[in-house]
Amino acid sequence: MAETTIETAVQALIDYAVAKSLITEDDEICVRNYLMDMLKLEKWEKPSVKEYGSVDEILDEIVDFAVEKEIIPQSNAWRDLFDTRIMGVFTGMPHEVNEGEVCKESEGGYRLVLCLQRGYQLCKKRKNSKGYTLEVRQ
Repeated sequence: MAETTIETAVQALIDYAVAKSLITEDDEICVRNYLMDMLKLEKWEKPSVKEYGSVDEILDEIVDFAVEKEIIPQSNAWRDLFDTRIMGVFTGMPHEVNEGEVCKESEGGYRLVLCLQRGYQLCKKRKNSKGYTLEVRQ
């Protein structure tokens, strides 16, 4: 990403998550508040984000800010942990995945969301006209 403010990077990540159906527009304020807390931001002015780089570039920008502001130490391990923590904001809780719809409609068709309990495995059952039918075995 080119020179940006932390607000631009955070908004780009939120916009990316909405575009990829990770969150809805209804979630935007709540997600922004979580990210502001992680980044110790006290005020917010919503920037206009026209284009943004890859999600990796956006995350690098945010993690660089966290290192610069001494929110995390400068090390690969801390950087990895922090960007995982950031992306955790966009991930549903297990009960939401387990109780929610297995398939979510997205712009390009359907995105399959699965969560298996330990001790279970996902196996191909048989091939049909649209691909494989899957079954869960213990």
